[in-house]
Amino acid sequence: MAYVGIQSFLIALWAVMADASSLPKVDCKTDVVAQYSRQTTLECTIKDTQSDIEIRVVTWTKAGEALLSFHNGKVTSATGVQFAEPSWNSANRNVSLLITNTGMVHAGIYECEVVTMRGRDKREINLSVTAKYSKPTIRSVPKTIDPNAEATLICSSSGGYPEGQLHWFDVDNYEWTKNIKTDVTQTDVGLYNLTSKLQLGSVLSKYTCVVFNASGSKEDEATFNVPPVSSGQGGDKDSNSNKSTVVAPMVVIGSLIVGLLLLIIVLYKTRKRAGAKRHSVVPLIGEPEASPANDYTRTDEDEQLQDV
Repeated sequence: MAYVGIQSFLIALWAVMADASSLPKVDCKTDVVAQYSRQTTLECTIKDTQSDIEIRVVTWTKAGEALLSFHNGKVTSATGVQFAEPSWNSANRNVSLLITNTGMVHAGIYECEVVTMRGRDKREINLSVTAKYSKPTIRSVPKTIDPNAEATLICSSSGGYPEGQLHWFDVDNYEWTKNIKTDVTQTDVGLYNLTSKLQLGSVLSKYTCVVFNASGSKEDEATFNVPPVSSGQGGDKDSNSNKSTVVAPMVVIGSLIVGLLLLIIVLYKTRKRAGAKRHSVVPLIGEPEASPANDYTRTDEDEQLQDV
């Protein structure tokens, strides 16, 4: 009798297990990460051993609120959701839900329940939503940076989720973020805007602002090249100094050349005057005096006239 009882129990248990294994199963991707403002599909299909299946009820809910339902041959849906299969019917085992424009409000736990002619089953799906941050923008205060004065670089990135961070790097890829706080504000739709200010103690040629998402992955970056200082700014002091360093020796050399030329001219004139004075002095002793202008050489004819 005991053997008969055990045998009956095993047969009954096998029948229950066989019947349970033949029930329809809802197979879903339980964790979904969606991108903000894009389409999102919550994938669910019906697994059934029978080749033919008749779906009587499909219900998609979120936090107890009905989003999509099929009952008595009629589909009812909330705004922005629909069956992923555009031509879905009761014979289609793909009961996936399509969110046409994903927003932050769509994040949460969804439940898909299916009823067929041979039973029912349901599964939960966790949907999380992320948003990519915009490419950072950098501006300086003041607009024109003077190397000899204080300046601030302001980096901004917006429209991301979850909360991210902004990091600063210089031309040598050294990070300046250790003591710099990222200011975070949240918009009405739940997205985050990021702002970071870098005080410049010394001015380098380039600075880079990088936006990282909540998982620490780099999303985008922007580079700020410090422009050369224009005329009239502090940088011209060095330029003028360099010019002075070159011009000063040239002025000295030119002055020496001019002075030397003047000295040569003075010496030349002095020697010329000295020569002129030497010709005008009284002839030296022993030197015959020049004959008067009216003296003439006495001839033999003059002597004959004198004898007469």
